[in-house]
Amino acid sequence: MRSSQNRSALAATFMAVAVLASACGGESPTVSNGTAAPVPGSSETPSSPPATAGETSAPASTTSSGSTSEPTTEAGGGCAATNEKVPSGAATKKTFDLDGDGKPDTIWVGDGRKGVETASGAVVSLKVSNAGGPEITVFAQTLSSGAKVLMENGRQAYVSAFSDCTLVETKNVQGEQYTFDLGFNAPDTGYGCANGEDVVDLVGLALTKSKDGGTKPWLLEQTVIDVSKDGRTAENGEKEIVGQFSTKAYARAGLDQASSLNTCSPETVSQA
Repeated sequence: MRSSQNRSALAATFMAVAVLASACGGESPTVSNGTAAPVPGSSETPSSPPATAGETSAPASTTSSGSTSEPTTEAGGGCAATNEKVPSGAATKKTFDLDGDGKPDTIWVGDGRKGVETASGAVVSLKVSNAGGPEITVFAQTLSSGAKVLMENGRQAYVSAFSDCTLVETKNVQGEQYTFDLGFNAPDTGYGCANGEDVVDLVGLALTKSKDGGTKPWLLEQTVIDVSKDGRTAENGEKEIVGQFSTKAYARAGLDQASSLNTCSPETVSQA
């Protein structure tokens, strides 16, 4: 359970973003108590809403193969070097310290795999899950639980984690890899990161329509994804409405601006 202080911090962040957006004109969302994501697009400001659909908070049933090696942790932090190498031609990007030695590490994608290379020389990887999909984008994100997740975006978004010097698939309650749809099968959905004081949560996003109608019938619903500290398991947590809109076009724009591209780590690496 998250403290009321952390929930208030997230709600305050969301409201601050909404106020800035509404200063340019448009609508402000209705925010309920609880864990609220900062949704830059929750006010009706965009001139033309993006056509890109987001991802879904519902876990899917796709799995992929496990890590190719399991290095150990050296004394004083850092992972022991491995024999695996980053594939020639892989796209790479420096990111934050993943293994606790105080040095920045590297994420990469190439040759059908995604992975991590630590400053100490440990290389671990998983097979890319988006088989036959479009360009694959990978980024790492530390969550409030302490999990260090590695996100793979393509037609779907797959959650993995750097845990105990290896890379593992994050499993849902059905024992399958936790997956978000990127609009390929479920339009009007998305995922992002809710950022507050000492809190970064992975959240699922979905557009719904109010049963009561009214002047702002389109709703942006957020589901907090509770990821375990070691990143090996995840389940759906609290749900709430974090935005209200008069038209679906504005709602889609709000969802797009709340997606991982705008609210999670900007340190991404991509390869077709």
